[in-house]
Amino acid sequence: MGYVLDVAIERPLFYCLSYFSPRKVDVGLRVKVPVGKSVSKGWVLSARKGEPSGLKTIKEIIDDVPPLPSSFLAFARLLSFEYCYPLGMTLKLLFPYNHLPSFGELGLRYAESDVFNKVVVGLRESRFAFYKDIISEFFKRGEKVLLVVPQVEDVEDWASRLSFEETYLWFSEMKRGERKKAWEAARREGKALFVGTSSLAFLPVRDLGLVIVDDEGSPYLRRLSPPYIHSREAVLLRRRIESFSVILGGLFPSLEAYVKLSEGWELEELPYKPPKLVVVDLRRSKKKALLSLSVFNKVKANLRNKRKSVLLLNRKAYASYLKCGECGYVPKCPNCDVPLSFHRDGNKLRCSYCGYEKPFFDKCFNCGGIFFKVGSPGIEQAKLLLEEKLGESVEVWDAEKKEDKEVSLVILGTQAVLQPKLMKDVSLACIVLADISLYVPSYRGEEDTLRLIYSVADFSPKEIFIQTYVPEHPVFKVFVEGSWKRFFQEELKKREELRYPPLYSMALVSVEGKKEVSLRKRIKYIKEQIEEGSSLEALGPIKKFVGGGKISLSLVIKGKKGKLQEELWKFLEDGKIKVSDGLSLVIDPVEV
Repeated sequence: MGYVLDVAIERPLFYCLSYFSPRKVDVGLRVKVPVGKSVSKGWVLSARKGEPSGLKTIKEIIDDVPPLPSSFLAFARLLSFEYCYPLGMTLKLLFPYNHLPSFGELGLRYAESDVFNKVVVGLRESRFAFYKDIISEFFKRGEKVLLVVPQVEDVEDWASRLSFEETYLWFSEMKRGERKKAWEAARREGKALFVGTSSLAFLPVRDLGLVIVDDEGSPYLRRLSPPYIHSREAVLLRRRIESFSVILGGLFPSLEAYVKLSEGWELEELPYKPPKLVVVDLRRSKKKALLSLSVFNKVKANLRNKRKSVLLLNRKAYASYLKCGECGYVPKCPNCDVPLSFHRDGNKLRCSYCGYEKPFFDKCFNCGGIFFKVGSPGIEQAKLLLEEKLGESVEVWDAEKKEDKEVSLVILGTQAVLQPKLMKDVSLACIVLADISLYVPSYRGEEDTLRLIYSVADFSPKEIFIQTYVPEHPVFKVFVEGSWKRFFQEELKKREELRYPPLYSMALVSVEGKKEVSLRKRIKYIKEQIEEGSSLEALGPIKKFVGGGKISLSLVIKGKKGKLQEELWKFLEDGKIKVSDGLSLVIDPVEV
């Protein structure tokens, strides 16, 4: 007589495997087990007395004590379900370390009635003062606080400015010694502040009283590899298991945070005076090196006076959309309400979501005017163009840039430029072409454009310029009037009607390879299984060239939040959808 263990393997398996152990193994321990002809790590989820009866025997027990608190097994299950990601690999995500000691148990701090949930809206400077006061209150109770921020540069800025004695940092690139020091502090009782990037949402903490997610709508709070978890959502899932207060902060809340207000969350609006904003009509402006002549001259004047200018390109690579030169009409999908993409092969306009197509003609479908392509060159081409016209060096700053020092008074960058060090003492900030994010083929286009404008304003530059071919677009009025609540009310109605997040969930199922015939057969089978065996809506497939002679075919899946995950899990467990090197599944994709 021994023990039968159910083990979640650290492999892309959506079910547990059973093994035999001659001695008892505690739930939550990691073990090494045979899988086929190889050996894998796994996590013990249950143990019961039983006979070997054909089961393979475990190879090794890795831990003496479970590395994570038992509550984190429940947290891992929630994450695994929500993002349709294997449980064993989710547990590895929560504890990928070999040099840290086991954490131990957490224990419950206080009753649910003692916690609060707030959405805090205000400028970065105002949020700093608000957070400092509220963290001090939790410190008086001997409790710990997590402050999750988008980028490493934000970590250093917030930690130094809040300047609490018991402060620890947490981000992926930190040294082993520093990580171990922070881990030990999290295990101890008593007050402490932890400031970190997205992985901080996964740090177990004893005496946890409050989690703050700042700039909670930032795309940098989303993991860049599977599972594409957003820190805000991870904190809210963790909140179901542990009892702590939550603050979602920023100058412009996400639609996901706004929905929380209807669920009883409190809105805290901090005093705010918007900076000077000028919307530049590119239709009527003379242009020089991507900029209107008026903005170009201001940048030139800043150079003479040794003042800093920041120019934002919404995207690193070339991007464009079609627009009528007469009436301003932008062709959109009648089913999905997203701008249609122009495809040279076949001279067609195509929806990136449902695959709707229509032939492309030079004449506008609305008024008969002439269509023209509006776009922005790639960031390197833009740099050369600006340097030629300005006669000065222009520094490029994007997510791949590693150098710490800025060497130019003119910085050209993507959203990665929106960090404290670079935006300090900025005299002028200009979004070179706001229309690129506004008309990107995504249901989030308008919200993302507003977020970009608010993100620039959060650093309080003296002047903000927004260049656009559609200055009459309502999005720009929202910022000027501060009417984001009305914008969200209208946006929610539209998204509910079209079955978009946050009231619904979306998934992207993609197959990739070189043989289109076999790919189409595979994606057709998956679509048939979904349509015949569930209440979900499957759109597509959409074809995309991915390089190396490969193509991908993708389905966009829509369903009620929770229901979509529940039904997809059935397909994953039954093997009707097999995630492999050639097939991927992404929940709530940022882009399609």
